[in-house]
Order: sequence, then structure tokens, then C-alpha cells
Amino acid sequence: MKLSDAALNQVYTITGFHGFAGQERHLHNLGLIIGANVRLVTMHKDAGILLIQNSRLALSRKLLSSIDVEEGEIAHRERMPLSKAKLGTTGKVAAIIGSADIKRRIIDKGITKGTEITVNKIAPLGDPLEVQVRGYKMNLRKEEADLIMVEV
Repeated sequence: MKLSDAALNQVYTITGFHGFAGQERHLHNLGLIIGANVRLVTMHKDAGILLIQNSRLALSRKLLSSIDVEEGEIAHRERMPLSKAKLGTTGKVAAIIGSADIKRRIIDKGITKGTEITVNKIAPLGDPLEVQVRGYKMNLRKEEADLIMVEV
């Protein structure tokens, strides 16, 4: 179901996005990531206000209609972008966000949904990260790591 069609004051879990790549990145930067729990507080003709992590966020109806949700709350699985993981963190890849070209490039590196990934090293300024995937080590730019969602 689309978030724009959601009932007011019900908890929903974000399951996906559809739209252009810049829009998905923008939503990600606002904290709207796959697996996040949201609640639609009010809906007007052309905009709505939603509650995410005790913060209110106003979005246009068009933007709300590009967010797919399921009814209910996901129980306490910590999901975050790989770039936010601390040194030594091991998790499973939950999703790869971004355009089809970017997803393909990341998948070609062996990073696929369900794969275990460990953060081995982080450069002093946070870019790049050294990770271990499928028994080998590789470096990822922070921009790529932002697009890889992991469950810790």
C-alpha cells in the first residue's frame, strides 16, 4: 500500500520506494529508510504530516504516494546504512537503495541481500570503509555505503 493511502494514526513499516533516484536518496536523508516505522498524523488535500522517531515530517502527497508501506511495526531489528555502522560491526544486507545502475554495480561486487558483511576499517574522515564480504576484503566509498542497508 502507498503511504498516501494509509489510515491516520496507525503504525506502518516502510517496505520500499518508487520514483526517481534523487527522490529516494532525499527520503533516505530524511530518515525514511526501508524498515523504519512511521505513523501518518494528518493528511490534507496536497500534503501530509507523518511521525518518524518522535519527529514530525511534512511531505507532499506525491512524495507520500512514492513510499510503500505495510501495516504493523517491525519488532526491534536495528537497520541502518552501512556507512553508519561502527568498526567491527557485522550485519546482514537488508536492502540496496538507489538507481538500477548503482544497485547493479554494488551487486556485481558480491554485496547482495542476505549477505553477511563486516566493517573492518574506517578511514579517519570516514571515507572509504574497508569491509569483508564473502571471505574477501574491499573498500567502499561512503556514498556507496550509504546505499547499503544492513540489519545488525
